[in-house]
Amino acid sequence: MHSKKLIWILPILAAVFTVWLLFRFANYNSHYIEVSFEDAAGIQVEQTQLRYRGVEIGLVRKVLISKDNKSVIVTIALNKGAEHFAVKGSTFWIVRPRMNIQGITGLETLVEGSYITVRPGDPDQKVEKEFVALNSAPVLPDDDQSVSFKLTARVAGSLNAGDAIRYRGIKIGVLSKVDLSRNSQRIDVTMNIMKPYRRLIRVNSVFNRIMGVRAKLGLFKSELKIETLNSLLQGGIELNNPSQVGPQAKVGHLFWLDEAPPKDSDKWEPKVNIY
Repeated sequence: MHSKKLIWILPILAAVFTVWLLFRFANYNSHYIEVSFEDAAGIQVEQTQLRYRGVEIGLVRKVLISKDNKSVIVTIALNKGAEHFAVKGSTFWIVRPRMNIQGITGLETLVEGSYITVRPGDPDQKVEKEFVALNSAPVLPDDDQSVSFKLTARVAGSLNAGDAIRYRGIKIGVLSKVDLSRNSQRIDVTMNIMKPYRRLIRVNSVFNRIMGVRAKLGLFKSELKIETLNSLLQGGIELNNPSQVGPQAKVGHLFWLDEAPPKDSDKWEPKVNIY
């Protein structure tokens, strides 16, 4: 009796599985893209998804080592209706759990596993089928409208892309790139200032590293100033403007990064209308 029931159950299960496969593959079309990664840690064939804003728009179908053995080529089948992501300018990267002094990201991947995400290029751009992935998520947001300026420093120290730029404790921008100068004698830093705060950047603006503890020692009077725990942990760069502000700096203006704030900068009272 039980064997007869089993005979009927098996075909039903097979039919259900077949329908599921047809539904799953019907959601994809023949539009494939190839994305090159430095490594494929966490990527699994037929399991790892391509997502945009949390929505699945594709699935990994194949993972191969490149012919020169220097990268991994991941073939992704795009869902129907997601073909417009395969255009010049689209950028891809893997979302994994990541912890640093700025916070913890990608916690959802601890349960769901790593996935690939994309920042779409201009839909009017030409169709592309081959892409080179980023090693990590972009520092600047999709709708970035920031203004870029340059800093130079003797050493990088604790500076990293993604560190905040602050003015009077308010975040006004972010470091988007920290690298050696062309002649390797200095550190070149690109900072992106949010558009609403663009007017704060003057030709005589002073930039310095955010220090956790500042001490002023004197014969009759000493002062000790300790930054907030958040500033102490995250570090970054601080902007100071003198009381007599200079003309507004042009885009790309180069500044020197000081190790500490200027003397008596806490007494400066600049007035700059930001809107």
